[in-house]
Parts: sequence; structure tokens; C-alpha cells
Amino acid sequence: MKIAVIGAGITGLTAGYELAKAGHEVAVVEKEPVAGGLMASFPFAGTQLDIVYHHIFVHSRATLALLDELGLAGEMEWGVAPSGYFHGGRVYRLATGFDLLRFKPLRFWERIRFGLSILRAQRVADWRELDDVTAVDWLKSICGQRVYEVMWEPLLRSKFGDAYGCISAAWFWYKLHQRGGKKGGAERLGYLHGSFGRLAEALVAAIQERGGRVALDTPLERIEWDGAGGSLRVGTADGEIQADRVLVTAAPHVLLGAAPGLPDPYRGQLQAIDYAANLCVILALDRPLSDIYWLNVSDTRFPFGGVIEHTNLIEPARYQGMHVAYLTRYLPTDHPNYRMSSDELLELYAPFLAELAPGFDRSWVREVHVFRSDFAAPITPTGYGGRVPDLATPVPGLFMANMSQIYPEDRGVDCGVILGQKAAARVLAAGNGDAPAAEAAECLSSSAPA
Repeated sequence: MKIAVIGAGITGLTAGYELAKAGHEVAVVEKEPVAGGLMASFPFAGTQLDIVYHHIFVHSRATLALLDELGLAGEMEWGVAPSGYFHGGRVYRLATGFDLLRFKPLRFWERIRFGLSILRAQRVADWRELDDVTAVDWLKSICGQRVYEVMWEPLLRSKFGDAYGCISAAWFWYKLHQRGGKKGGAERLGYLHGSFGRLAEALVAAIQERGGRVALDTPLERIEWDGAGGSLRVGTADGEIQADRVLVTAAPHVLLGAAPGLPDPYRGQLQAIDYAANLCVILALDRPLSDIYWLNVSDTRFPFGGVIEHTNLIEPARYQGMHVAYLTRYLPTDHPNYRMSSDELLELYAPFLAELAPGFDRSWVREVHVFRSDFAAPITPTGYGGRVPDLATPVPGLFMANMSQIYPEDRGVDCGVILGQKAAARVLAAGNGDAPAAEAAECLSSSAPA
């Protein structure tokens, strides 16, 4: 078969690789000049650095198996990296149960209740029983009002903005379920030497070695088909591709714009899916901001909701002695901060960095890099589980696989790999005349970093 894959993120590249391995003629089309999507990297300090923070866990089996298959398993680096919480003008380490017992913003009995709530979340066997409950109501019921206000509400607001009150408890359950799975102490986290962009590059090479094509800097323009269930036509900036099957791994809005012939009910289903954008500011510093790897910020005054100090996991020597910090915030694309220049963002962030790291001065900053993603994370309100699109669209031969279909999981490298593998299997099954029953592409893979 001739198969076109739209999008060269981790899902699209994994699917393209699986399809090429199966002996099919694959063409992967990507609008950006580099492959990887949110897993892309850029030149930095004589090496490469991810445009968005990444790590995997020891139980990210799909990614580890793929790395092994591509000859990259020996390039994984593992370390223990503490997490923390910035509250009331102070950084608190929250990597172990003992750290929680010393967490003064909560009263002693509230700390105990907070810890027990993690265990209670683990006892929920099926996320579907929480699908119609808001995260706000569920968290209050298992933690209490004050624990919710101190620990969870600021994080919900940072992630989902004004939509935080309607988010399904199933999404948050997975967060607690995932975190509760670690066995005491800080977790071992894995990072690919030279950036996770190397995985994207290896997948591109593997597709090409098997006769496939990866066209970068090639925007999708349209997808057309006839009513007889024949081939599909994919129009791009570089010409037209005739395909027996098409897999779109971009956001639903991309498919909607390129395929106006989709049936109205299906268009309505996709139009109802909303996304949060992500603004990621990377600072190269001459010293660390803290000794915490993953720092959640509870103060809603701050223009960023999380600080991921990459060089508290990977040695600064890898980056010519510079310390790397990712400052991240989910925003609507029309938010004034979203289109600020790097100088404007540093000016905005500097006073808050001084609160987080006493003594901070702009002279600490050696470089600033800004990356934006318009479709960084789907917004998942109550009842979303019943509205997750199937991998197969109503158009014969046309498939879709993206983050809107991984609920209740959040974005992550391992989940993207699993989704790509599932999508490839579904395309091949349909190509062999086997039409599996519709099912959501759930990826309970314990891989999403945040």
C-alpha cells in the first residue's frame, strides 16, 4: 500500500516506521523544517537541546524497546531528580514522604491526608467512574478544602486557565495514580544523550532506509477522496500524493482545515475539542536557580507555572558549564504573553525569578530561547471519555491519531510511541479488510512528564 502520514512528531514517525517495516510505501509530511514535533531539538552549547522538557521513566517500556531496536538504548542516561513546590515565597522539596511531613504550608493532619489521598487514588481501578466528576469536586472530597486550595487549585489553574473548573477527575486521577506508583524516594528518570531529538532523527533514517520518504518544511494543504472508497489525494506545498491510506497525526483542527468534505457530525465532534497552547522559555544561566529538578509554582501571580531545571538531572558540563532551566506555562494563543519577544519575557519574568531564587540578577542569564506550541495539550472536560475520537474517521482509508485520543493520559514520549504503534496496526488491519471495533486510543503508559 501507499500510505501518507501527516506530521513528523513522535506519533507520526513511530507509525511511519512501523508501516515501512511492514513493507509499505510510506511518505511522511511535516510542515516544520525539522522532525520531532514537540520532541524536536535545537543546536545549543555544542550539542542539541530539546525545545520542550522531556524525560522517561524506567517503566516506559515502549520507548525503551524502540530505542533498543534503533540502536540507541545504550545512549540513555539515568539519574535521580527531586521534585519540589514553591509556595509562600519558599521552595520546598517534595520528593519523599519525609519531605511531605516537613511541608509546613499544610498542618500536620493535612499532610497525612494529602499522602493518604495518593493511596486512595491508587485504589480507583477504572478511570471511567471519574469521567463525569470534576477534578475540583473529586480532589476536595479526597483531600479536603484547604489541601485542595494549597496544593491542587494553583496547578489546575496553571494548566487549564479559566477552564480548570470543568476538567474531568479522570485526567487528574491518572496524575495521582502515576505519581503514586513510585516506590519511595525520588524517581529515576531517563534522558537520551544529546536530546530526544536524536530519537526523531533515528526514526527518520529508519523510514528512509526502508524506502520511505520524509518531507520536511512541507505544509499540508488538502486531503481529498472520491465516494467510491478509492485512493486519497494529499495536497502539499510540494505537490500531490496519491495514497491508499492516510494517517493524520496533527491536531484535529489541522484535519478539519485540510478536509472540508468530512461529514458534519464528525466535524462537530472534532470542533468540540479544545487545546491549551504552551509557552516554553529556556534560560541558559551561569548558576542554578535551585537544587530541584521539577518545581511546581503555586503562586498564581507568576507568569510561569513550572520550572524544570534540566541540569539538575544532566550535568551542566554537558552544556559548557551552563545551567538550563525551562519555564513553562499553558496559555490561550490570544494571551498577551504568548507572542512576547524573548527580551520582553525576560523583563516580565525577572522579578518573579528573584522571588524564587533570592539574589537572582539578569546578569545570570547567558541565553534565552522561546518556543511556542499552539496545540500543546487537549482540554478534557467532564464526560470527555465518551467523546474521544476513534482512530478511524468516517472516510474509508483516512485515520487520525493525536493527543486528543490518549485520555486520561497526558502528553509524553512513551504515550506518543504507543499511539503511533496502535495507529499503524489499525491502518494495516483496515488495509487487510479487517475493521476492528471502534475503540479509544488509551495510552496508560506512565510516561508523561507533567
